[in-house]
Amino acid sequence: MEAYDQTEWLDNFLAPDPNNSLYRLIWMDEMIGRSILEEMYKQELEASIETYSEKELNELAAYLRNNMPCPIDHGLNYNQTAIRKKLSEHCKPKE
Repeated sequence: MEAYDQTEWLDNFLAPDPNNSLYRLIWMDEMIGRSILEEMYKQELEASIETYSEKELNELAAYLRNNMPCPIDHGLNYNQTAIRKKLSEHCKPKE
């Protein structure tokens, strides 16, 4: 897939067009599956996500982004920026 096609797909995905709701639900379902939430809670979210409003979906997306596994802690692919960020969280000077 060319870079233009990827950009166009992303623009369409983020547009407030109701025809894109299926793409958004697929993306949200993927985020739920990858999150570090308990399985029971993941299942509850997956079962009810189709009834969420646009505002609730945005709030859920922010919540899920904050509950993704740390790539360093979970042995996933990571880069030097992620390592620096993780170290800065743990090496803050005590007040």
